[in-house]
Amino acid sequence: MLEAEREELSRLCRRLYESGILAGSEGNVSIRGGDDRLVITPSSRHKGSLAPEDMLVTDMTGSLLEGQGRVTKEFPLHKMIYEARPDVKCIIHAHPVACCAYAIAGRPIPEDYLLQMKEIVGSTALAPYAPAGSRELVEAVRPFAGSYNTILLQNHGLLCCGKNLEDALCRCETAEHIAQSSIWAELLGNPRLIR
Repeated sequence: MLEAEREELSRLCRRLYESGILAGSEGNVSIRGGDDRLVITPSSRHKGSLAPEDMLVTDMTGSLLEGQGRVTKEFPLHKMIYEARPDVKCIIHAHPVACCAYAIAGRPIPEDYLLQMKEIVGSTALAPYAPAGSRELVEAVRPFAGSYNTILLQNHGLLCCGKNLEDALCRCETAEHIAQSSIWAELLGNPRLIR
């Protein structure tokens, strides 16, 4: 079931791990497999070593249709975004270090330091803190889901949405690189703004 999508998700997870966006078993990634199916990473598994057969196929209620393992507790968050955004085909939820630093500080990633922010990442929302996997987290993100492709979760992590896997990957990697550059610029002092 959805073999091509499972293969794509396996490759994406390896790329995210190799780029430092995903570490160990943290985070979760999904792709839409038609109107009523998702392919999603299993819970508590190292994301960099997942093979296509390790990926889970679920329906839109979160029921496991194929695969071995536990569906992530963040499934309701993925579901809500897919329902709000028919254009979204891939969601990456990760905890990259520099993006998390902004999330912990309660600040969005600066939009006026680097040109790539507007061209690739877009405006970044900051959703208020709610426990991982909770209904409160879904509701904290809901106001931003319809208009933002990049959402920081306060004291938690990063959500990136894309029209396909590469779009989501580029947005996620670029957000992290811009966050890193922004932190260094702020440490150096007097960052110049794009006008």
